[in-house]
Amino acid sequence: MFRQLCAKNPEHIWFSPTCGPWSAWSQFNGQRSISAWEDLLTQRLCQLEQVALGIVLFRHQKERHRHFHWEQPARSLMFKMPYLSEVFAYSQCAEFDMCNVGDLTDPQSGKPIKKGMIVVTTSPSMHKMLHGRYCVGHEHRRVEGSTIVDGKSGRLSQFTENYLRRFARQVAQVICSTKGREKPTWYDNQAVAFVSRSPEDEPSTKRAKLSFESRTRLKQPGVSPPPDLPCEKRRKLESKQAPMSQKEMWNQIFRNVQGITPRVGKKVIRDPELLRKIGDIWHDKQIQFIVVCRGTDRSQL
Repeated sequence: MFRQLCAKNPEHIWFSPTCGPWSAWSQFNGQRSISAWEDLLTQRLCQLEQVALGIVLFRHQKERHRHFHWEQPARSLMFKMPYLSEVFAYSQCAEFDMCNVGDLTDPQSGKPIKKGMIVVTTSPSMHKMLHGRYCVGHEHRRVEGSTIVDGKSGRLSQFTENYLRRFARQVAQVICSTKGREKPTWYDNQAVAFVSRSPEDEPSTKRAKLSFESRTRLKQPGVSPPPDLPCEKRRKLESKQAPMSQKEMWNQIFRNVQGITPRVGKKVIRDPELLRKIGDIWHDKQIQFIVVCRGTDRSQL
């Protein structure tokens, strides 16, 4: 594979590692017993080589100013691993539903299958094409049990692992339309992150000390301080309200969403007031929506 990478020097690499040990169902089954949890951890340990391979491929593309795309189901815990912070720092996350983008349906019953997806991409065009294309609202078939494909019975989860023609064509169209004409997302990040400043350009953080004569002259009546000196400190208020702690702010948000959270499944909330309260806690984040859930979905973010 690495010989092919060096020889062909592809402009795009699409990486889709196995999501089995990181899926929500594996997390749920691993909680049934201690032995099941140990088996799950063993599987994840074996799959770390795929995560390491993805990071190496990303660095390979980054050094050559090429594009990289990493695909996983939306509820996969692989993207929660701290090893991927380097990838997220120079990429964008495109979140979408396969029933909208790929027209994913059960081949036996014909019911749509939602299957939320995340593609971490360095291509702005790929992010624009995929991100935000969620389900328009219809009944879905859960990714569980078996189905019949071409007259043969098999697990539905295995069927949904394959890319449908509609989805593959849209991805291919973006790759072909931007060939050699689109810079990866880290160009903009580097322009901001690597601006250097000489020590003499740094603003002074210390206030210049006044001489004894200057302090004495300023205390005389009728003498005002020069414009470059700070004004007199404001008097402290006798009674000052204690700021609300972060824990209290989160408790207030949880109480607000408690009544509208469904008993099973998840719900997307875009209430401006709730988004503002969360934004007051996370100042460096731009909150677009929040997802509330119960039951087996409690571990999803």
